[in-house]
Amino acid sequence: MRIKFVFQIVRRASALETVQRANAPKSFTTRERFLSTALLSILSVNVFMLSGVLSFCTFAFWYPQ
Repeated sequence: MRIKFVFQIVRRASALETVQRANAPKSFTTRERFLSTALLSILSVNVFMLSGVLSFCTFAFWYPQ
């Protein structure tokens, strides 16, 4: 009969450490801040344009009836 030993090489974080790490403030790089701002701007402009097109189509084609 052989007995196998398993050694744990990596220490697992406790539940408290995991929660603390999840709640820790994250620092973003300048590139990440720029990309998030650019993405929000593009999406805002796209939503504005889409609502303008829908409003125009509504008033131009549906309202005269």
